[in-house]
Amino acid sequence: MRRADWLGIATAFAGVLVSLSGNHDFGLETQMLFGYALVLLGNLAMASYIVIAEPLTEHLPPVRVTALSTILGGVPLVLFSAPAAGTLDWGAVDWRGWSALIFSSVFAVVVAYIGWNLGVQKIGSARTAIYQNLKPAIAMLAAALMLGEHITLVKVIGTVIILLGVQIVRTAKLTNARSEK
Repeated sequence: MRRADWLGIATAFAGVLVSLSGNHDFGLETQMLFGYALVLLGNLAMASYIVIAEPLTEHLPPVRVTALSTILGGVPLVLFSAPAAGTLDWGAVDWRGWSALIFSSVFAVVVAYIGWNLGVQKIGSARTAIYQNLKPAIAMLAAALMLGEHITLVKVIGTVIILLGVQIVRTAKLTNARSEK
């Protein structure tokens, strides 16, 4: 990775922090800190996944990498969640609940990870990972459209900073590609 890549990553991460600081419930209480730790742990898991998946995408198509990672990740998830699933009243789950499960399984898992692994295969893990910083901006937009939440100036500024970081990494890639020709 070049200096511009690190600058773009740092800029996008700063944008994420600015976006999070715009939440009305942002705080340092124990419960909030636990939630922040879970988010950090999730991001570390995703970073590990990216590092592990990159060499696999050199030898396998993205669909196979996605299937393999879903199976390997799904087994511990099922084992961990089995006790809670056993207490659930499955008959109380209506068509909307099942539709949401199917929709998120198909689009948020299968389609998204195939696209992600294709990105890792085509442009590498570091350049693909920068797009993970867009999640707060996408969540803000989705919450505004679907839940009627207000978009605050701080969140808009955070989103602009995130987009700037992504653009720095993208521009660095284009500049590097031109200079190598």
